[in-house]
Amino acid sequence: MFLQKLELKGFKSFVDKTTLEFNSQNKTAGTKGIAAIVGPNGSGKSNVSDAIRWVLGEQSAKLLRVKKIEDVIFAGTDKKSQLGFCQVDLYLNNEDHSIPIDYLEVVITRRLYRNGESEYLINKNKVKLLEITMLLAKANFGQKNYGIIGQGMIDFILVISPQERKEFFEEATGVKQYQIKRDQSLRKFETSKENLKQGKILLQEIEPRLKSLTRQIKKMEQKIIIEKELKNLQIQYYFHLWQEFNKKWEIENKKWEIENKKYQLIKNELEDIQKKLGVLEKESSREEIFQKLQEEYNSILEKRNFLLKKQTILNGKIDLEYKKTGQQNLIWLKNQQIDYDKQLILIEKNLLDLEKNIKDKERILKQSLDEEKNIIFEIKKIEKKIFENKNTLETKTNLNIFEISNELEKIYQLQRNFIDQINKIQSMKEIEGIKEKAQIINQKLADFIKKINSSNDEQKNGFQKEISDCQKKLTNFLKNKNDLIDKIGSFKINLEIEKEREKLMKNKKNEIKENLEKIKFEINAWTNNFSPLHSPIQKEKEKENKKIKQEIEKINQEFKKIQEKINDFNQKEQEKKKNFFILQRNFQDKQKEFNQISTLINEIKIELTKLETKEEDLAEEIKKELGENELENIKKNKLNLEIIKKIPLFNTESIISRLKHQLALIGGIDPETAKEYQETKERFDFLLKQSEDLNKTIISLEKIIIELDRVIEKQFKNAFEKINEKFKKYFKILFNGGETKLVLIKEKDEIKNTTQKITSAFEDGQPMTEITEQEKIIEEEIFLYSKNTITGVEIYATPPGKRLKNVNTLSGGEKALTSIALICAIIANNPPPFIILDEVDAALDEANSQRFIKILDDLSHKTQFIIITHNRSSMEKAEILYGVTMNDEGISKILSVELKGIKS
Repeated sequence: MFLQKLELKGFKSFVDKTTLEFNSQNKTAGTKGIAAIVGPNGSGKSNVSDAIRWVLGEQSAKLLRVKKIEDVIFAGTDKKSQLGFCQVDLYLNNEDHSIPIDYLEVVITRRLYRNGESEYLINKNKVKLLEITMLLAKANFGQKNYGIIGQGMIDFILVISPQERKEFFEEATGVKQYQIKRDQSLRKFETSKENLKQGKILLQEIEPRLKSLTRQIKKMEQKIIIEKELKNLQIQYYFHLWQEFNKKWEIENKKWEIENKKYQLIKNELEDIQKKLGVLEKESSREEIFQKLQEEYNSILEKRNFLLKKQTILNGKIDLEYKKTGQQNLIWLKNQQIDYDKQLILIEKNLLDLEKNIKDKERILKQSLDEEKNIIFEIKKIEKKIFENKNTLETKTNLNIFEISNELEKIYQLQRNFIDQINKIQSMKEIEGIKEKAQIINQKLADFIKKINSSNDEQKNGFQKEISDCQKKLTNFLKNKNDLIDKIGSFKINLEIEKEREKLMKNKKNEIKENLEKIKFEINAWTNNFSPLHSPIQKEKEKENKKIKQEIEKINQEFKKIQEKINDFNQKEQEKKKNFFILQRNFQDKQKEFNQISTLINEIKIELTKLETKEEDLAEEIKKELGENELENIKKNKLNLEIIKKIPLFNTESIISRLKHQLALIGGIDPETAKEYQETKERFDFLLKQSEDLNKTIISLEKIIIELDRVIEKQFKNAFEKINEKFKKYFKILFNGGETKLVLIKEKDEIKNTTQKITSAFEDGQPMTEITEQEKIIEEEIFLYSKNTITGVEIYATPPGKRLKNVNTLSGGEKALTSIALICAIIANNPPPFIILDEVDAALDEANSQRFIKILDDLSHKTQFIIITHNRSSMEKAEILYGVTMNDEGISKILSVELKGIKS
């Protein structure tokens, strides 16, 4: 890599865009060349050096020879106004990829505006200064290193402090990039430690809250478990209730269907009888007479109805009079008497029907029990047959008789127990156990048959058929028995229900009778006690009511007479109308039966309505407790019946109450708690993970820093030794002899003592080779200490014929030569891509200038030199010569000449 081109615009005295190209076409083979910039004092040639330093990121106004950084922008003159910004572009040839980016030419640009804004670019892409510094460090170059020696700064390395000199040598030894990395790692290390500290503080703040939320979440989880258990129990509980309601409804609905069929049948029969009666009426020869009697009968009936209606109205008015005299209770008592009379009639009628129904069911139950006895008798026959087979099998098989006897005895005992359990069955629930017993007996018989089959075929065919027949009979018995048990159980349940209804109805009848007697007693008491309080109007109404009663009685007498006439008529027409009366009686019977069935159907409808109402209430309760979906599942029977069967109903309600009580104790928990817990947990886990990562990062950074220290120490040691040797070489060339030494300084006492010994040796004129072995060991140990223990670099130089003394006592020329020797030693060991030397040879005489330029010529194959000089020898060696002039406007101009061709 080398400097290819430099462009300046608005930088200090270079107002117009100025280009300096350093890529000579006539370079000597194997060299990078020497370019010289010359010009009178004040023409602005040192501004070229300042521009290169500035574009590489220099921030010090002092090193740029201005008061403040904005002064690098052209400030204007009497004839030229100031500019608003300045820009410098540095073109580097990167064909060897010294700078680790994929560009063959790297253009570093720095732009500064007068308002203070600035920007850095690499190939027109904005970057940070640190990125430029890091790239240049990897290419072994920087704005602060020995690559740029400003005007009057040739001896700066001698006059600066040992501590500042150490930083210079860090760049000179090529460890600057590692130093940058180490500083970055150290900053990251400190930042990570601080972040870890802050993280621990946050963890300490969050942890108590997280524990509190964890306790609440555990309660919430417990609540969810209880709610789930409660829901399952409620589902099972309500499922059983729903099934029970459905069964009751199905029973009632079945009754309704049966009675409705009877109803329709009787209705059809009544219609047929009515049709036949109509035919007989048309065929009657004395129909007109009967019609007149009937009209008279109807007329009397209408009169009676009219009087009854009038009596009802009058009773209402009398009731009003009772109200006026404060006898409302008497009105209520009379109404109650009427209601109880109606209820009593209805209950007596229902009782008759219910007693008949109970008798029918008892008859059916008796038949079923008789059938059960017959089945038990068949069981005994099978038992006897099995017992007989026991002896037969003992003689017909090759098996051990004792073993067969034992097996049959076991099966026999199982069957005996099985029969006993059947006789003791009291409820439907016991049937499941009976089925399991039957399956066990079947399995025993199957195993026994399998065992018998192991004997010879002839014997096996004989008894296997008998065993198989027994098994088939037993299977048929079980099937019939199960069906019968279901039937008996159903009849028993229905019979118990009907008897319970009969009991309730009788109790209700007795209760109504008692209430009716009380009502009658109270009416008589009221009538006797309040008769003197009757008003004239009330007495008049009662008198009128009495008159109406007499008229009704008279009408009733007339009604009886007309009935007698009708009866006489009927008797006379008995022979002729015999069929008519038979039909009429049939009609009345059927009508009565029809009314009874209608009443029964109404009762069934009422019961169905009650069941439907209860079912609706249960549905609302289920909906409220479990929701719409579970209600639909219960209705559609979409539940796990195996699980349902395992839940005992007798204890479910108490368990549900207990679970609800537990939920009440837990209380309500804010739904946002789970969200807050999740957020807090995530933040806590995040901080904990970050803390762990930071710990790992800190450990990793410690390792990186230690490794970088090791690399820096090793490279610094090797490069420092080489520079020390080259320094001695070039010092002797420039001074024609003499002694010089570079020494690292440490703050530890033994290091200070070593330094003092070395200093004394030089002052006494003792050669370096005579330093004791022990002192060399101590000197070597200097390099074993890390970067943080080395505090500086000391320079010792003794020109020929003089005693060793402090470099500050050297003359200006000696300082310049010593500095040049050190810089050349550094260049020889670690050549930068290019070097800017600004009038470093100003203090040299002609002979020393010749020696200096000879060294530069030797080093020009390692690096590119750009010399700002007034020295003729330096100009002669230059392959490119730029002249800088300044016109009347205070603007610097450039003239260039390639001298290679001219020299040749």
